[in-house]
Amino acid sequence: YVRRSAESHTLSRLAALERSLNDYIQATGKVPTKLTSLVPDYLAEIPDVEMGVKDHKDRSEVRYYPASVIVGGGINGAALGDSGGWGYAYNDKRVIVFIDCTHQRMDGSLWYKARGVF
Repeated sequence: YVRRSAESHTLSRLAALERSLNDYIQATGKVPTKLTSLVPDYLAEIPDVEMGVKDHKDRSEVRYYPASVIVGGGINGAALGDSGGWGYAYNDKRVIVFIDCTHQRMDGSLWYKARGVF
């Protein structure tokens, strides 16, 4: 139950990050180089990632990745550091905020492939 709740919180927070990122891009016409650019105008703070996985503590740190981790419109999991926090990468076609984790979620899918629901 605790893990399911943690996953739900994290997916909601991911959706909030995605919304704020979209709002920033729409308002400014540019992609932020750092997610902290969203604070405080678009987001009160960078939220914690909670996974309920013993290998990762709850954390709000963001790991910034080069555009080369974006392959075929998604994230190349083999290139990730598995920090357990947020991941962020962009290129001229895509801007992706994701959970920097290569472990499985309860449904068997991989964390870094999760997208927020909004």
